Amino acid sequence: LALKRAMVSGQYHHPKGLFYGGQERQPSIQRLIEFLDSRPELFRDTPFMLWIDVHTGLGPFGKDSIHYHETMALENSTNLPTSAAEMQEKFFSTAHSVTKSMAKGEASDAFQGYDLTAGMLTSFLAESSQKNNNKPGLFLVQEFGTLPGVLVGRALILDNMLYQHHLSTTVDSESKERYSYRSPWLKKAFYPQSTKWRSSIVKRGVALMLQAIELSTSLAEERRRK
Repeated sequence: LALKRAMVSGQYHHPKGLFYGGQERQPSIQRLIEFLDSRPELFRDTPFMLWIDVHTGLGPFGKDSIHYHETMALENSTNLPTSAAEMQEKFFSTAHSVTKSMAKGEASDAFQGYDLTAGMLTSFLAESSQKNNNKPGLFLVQEFGTLPGVLVGRALILDNMLYQHHLSTTVDSESKERYSYRSPWLKKAFYPQSTKWRSSIVKRGVALMLQAIELSTSLAEERRRK
């Protein structure tokens, strides 16, 4: 757990090391911000915002662990459970685990070690939603387990080593090879070649979407009645 915490917390002193935070927003986040800025109606006209951020890598093989973050506009909701256990019992009963707080000792197995991590996408989106008319919203991370955590970490280390000591200096930046090198380790670590695993994530992905829609509909109706 200590090793995982050290890795996922990020660092700002070694640009070639794992989880380097960088000195500026990365293109993927910048494009998301530009998209949201260009579509103000998403926050302005939407009675309730639901976001599901799908990840793979951590937790039991083929099972999903959920972390959720709600906006301040939902704090007084009578339909929103106040704890992760209640949320799982009422809405996400088929998930492996549900986490609300990343605090040490409160997170499920997949999200343990993230208590020192800052800059989560769901937190950013919740804050953006609050700045835009303070609309209610629920932002979920659905994490599907693949390999044991130590093997996922190993894949990341080997991938970074290959890039830093070979591809970043020997392969042209526009070459397709530079963007296809990840397959040896990362594909196996984050996209297992298993029919059972793929079937599980499809079923659970659809199930969570339906469960989340049910929850968001309930919360939106409650807000309209007030």
